[in-house]
Amino acid sequence: MTDETRAVTDGVSGPEATEDLAAWVPTGDETREDLLAMVRSLQGELLRRRDDAVGARAELATLQSRWDEIAEGDFAQALTRIDELEDQKEAMRHEILSAAAMHERIVGAYREGSEQQLAHVRASATWRVGSLVLTPMRIVRRGAGR
Repeated sequence: MTDETRAVTDGVSGPEATEDLAAWVPTGDETREDLLAMVRSLQGELLRRRDDAVGARAELATLQSRWDEIAEGDFAQALTRIDELEDQKEAMRHEILSAAAMHERIVGAYREGSEQQLAHVRASATWRVGSLVLTPMRIVRRGAGR
């Protein structure tokens, strides 16, 4: 009895028994019982492989179904949410631009009002008198600082 036949008759089959299916080929040294054991073992292995294939197909169908659910449900919801957020972003962008334009108008009006007030103060009699009084003092201060 060969090592491969012994492995089959000991109840070990598949990859654990041999590394290669070619090792399951009879060599001519086996007895009838050994050959029958090999055939039964190979039939059992064939049934296990068919069960594995059926299980793999069922798992594939389950995964495909789940993928379809995700694609239809979660993915579609995510795309909808992305669209909503993009709309919100665009609305906020318009608000910011509007607020910036309003700020520019307010600052411009404030600056214009300040310039008018300053021109009004400088045109007043008090400012002109004060300038005439302080001019000699400025001249003296400049001369003293040298």
